[in-house]
Amino acid sequence: MMATINDSRSVIIGLVLCWSLVAAGQQFGGGRGAADDPYRIATAEQLLSIGADPNLLDKHFLLIADIDLSNYRFEQAPIAPNTDPCAPFFEGDPFTGVLAGNGHVIRHLHVEGGPFLGLFGSLAPSAVVSGLGLEDCLILGQYNVGALTGAQEGTVSGCYSTGVILGDFYVGGLIGEIYEAGRLSGSFSTAAVTGIGGDAGGLVGGNVGGSIWNCHSSGQTNGGPARAGGLVGFNRQGIVGHCYSTGPVLGDRYVGGLVGTNDGGTVSGCYSTGAVTGFSLSMVLGGLVGQDYGGNVSDCFSTGAVTGYSEVGGLIGAASGGCVSNCYSTGAVSGHVWIGGLIGAHHPWGANGFWNVETSGLATSNGGTGLTTAEMQTMETYLEAGWDFVGESANGTAETWEMPPEGDYPRLSALAGYEPVLPQGQGTLADPFLITNAEELGSMGHRPFASYRLDVDLDLSDVTWSVAPIPAFAGNFDGNGRRIHDLQIHGAGFLGLFGYLGTDAVVSDLGLESVSVQGSGSAVGSLAGRSRGKLTTSYGTGTVSGGAFTGGLVGYQSGSVADCYGSGKVRGGRIPRGLLGRNEGRVATCFWSGEDKRELWYADGVVEDVTIAEMQDIETYLNAGWDFVGETENGTADLWTICSGQDYPHLSWEGIVCAE
Repeated sequence: MMATINDSRSVIIGLVLCWSLVAAGQQFGGGRGAADDPYRIATAEQLLSIGADPNLLDKHFLLIADIDLSNYRFEQAPIAPNTDPCAPFFEGDPFTGVLAGNGHVIRHLHVEGGPFLGLFGSLAPSAVVSGLGLEDCLILGQYNVGALTGAQEGTVSGCYSTGVILGDFYVGGLIGEIYEAGRLSGSFSTAAVTGIGGDAGGLVGGNVGGSIWNCHSSGQTNGGPARAGGLVGFNRQGIVGHCYSTGPVLGDRYVGGLVGTNDGGTVSGCYSTGAVTGFSLSMVLGGLVGQDYGGNVSDCFSTGAVTGYSEVGGLIGAASGGCVSNCYSTGAVSGHVWIGGLIGAHHPWGANGFWNVETSGLATSNGGTGLTTAEMQTMETYLEAGWDFVGESANGTAETWEMPPEGDYPRLSALAGYEPVLPQGQGTLADPFLITNAEELGSMGHRPFASYRLDVDLDLSDVTWSVAPIPAFAGNFDGNGRRIHDLQIHGAGFLGLFGYLGTDAVVSDLGLESVSVQGSGSAVGSLAGRSRGKLTTSYGTGTVSGGAFTGGLVGYQSGSVADCYGSGKVRGGRIPRGLLGRNEGRVATCFWSGEDKRELWYADGVVEDVTIAEMQDIETYLNAGWDFVGETENGTADLWTICSGQDYPHLSWEGIVCAE
């Protein structure tokens, strides 16, 4: 429902206007609503007509002028509203089309109502919104409240918001909640955000399996009883990368300068500078992350002051079961119980980081090393710890850090204007970036949503990483039947060629040979530390060792793995399986041959221990339905080949020739 504000009969007039738009079939400023000829939007009436007709929700739109909504007030999202305010989930028709803001601005959006509020109630996985500004917004609701949308499963890029956003749960300056298929990039918010019940974020209230990249926020965030972050209130199994927050954050429990709670997700290449302040007995406050639970925090820093009562840390308030690597903090820290310069409570895996004992006022921490200001402003301090800097390649080729020429603490190169090497190609599925050397491989971490193809075999024996070469990835990587030799990673966190593979990630036709991955933490493998993506027709050989959930191919897998294999040594882990340290997803037609153990993985993750003779017999695999070269009963893709009685199966693209 919407109404004009300047009329005493505003509700009635608003209803009449809304229905009149449908009856009249409001004309746009041109276009057919197609991808190559979108509807043009130049007025408020044209914009609002999208929400008045469900048949328009899958069309393409282009703003050709700024729009002022100051004469309207809405009780539901103007576009794709929720239809049942009592239902716990979104009810109604989500927006499935494309809206290109074209650099234009929508001003004075005012929505007061129940759940799922914003310009959109919900964005479906196919939805795309780009290049749109929302200025001077006032959004007041219950849960899933944001300036742009209450819920996002689609793609949002190049958008921003200003104003005031207030709600109960999942309240964000731009997005209320992002789900698994959601991607948010190149966006920011300066809005003041308040989450009365919790899950409040300066940009996003909650990120549940989605990806947030190259974003920032600067408004004040006020959290309720639990989970408030300067950028994201709650990050569960999602990606937060190359982001920063500068606004102050206030809350009671699980409060962070960037992320309130990181639950099994990854936070990489980020920083925060705003003050984090709790109430009289506030617990679990951190300059960057309030609570890290089974997640991964790498290549990050925080500089804001942190004030609370217990479990207070310069970087992380409390870290339980997760990993912290290559991070530092410099802010003042004050509290009463369980306080630390880097980490307040619980000792995480790794904790390869530093804090300033002079500026923090603390000489102790649960993890990390305390240094003076002079030591923390010396590049050699970090190089000796294995940090990857611009201009050197011994510690990695991602060029993650750089030292300011005028002298200061290290800064993240990607957020300081550094442009990584640009491989040949456009980064699309049709024209992927071509990876031809170690530097181009390292640059993948700067463009995690793009498509890539390995164009040559790579020898990485001259490089030793302390974190995953590609910390987080949600794009497409075509190994192209090529090999990567002698990958060496010695550190902590989600470790593998890919640290974390998001839901949309696809990796195929890749061979990893003679790897040496030595890590600690809850997810260590040769190809990926943790994967929620799709892995096919790939293999890894070599040595992998780590803590909980260590696997020869993937440490912790909750996506899908098919037609893959591994061989070599696996040490560590709670579950005695070699291919996958922990499996919560789908696995089919894979095997592992270890130093003292062999196993076959069938459909849906059923595992069978077998002998060497059985693993070298083609009948073992044919009976299980594997598709081999030379037979058609199990399929015609010819995925596997074997020198029966001589060796284990190989992927057909490897080109193995059997002995006479």
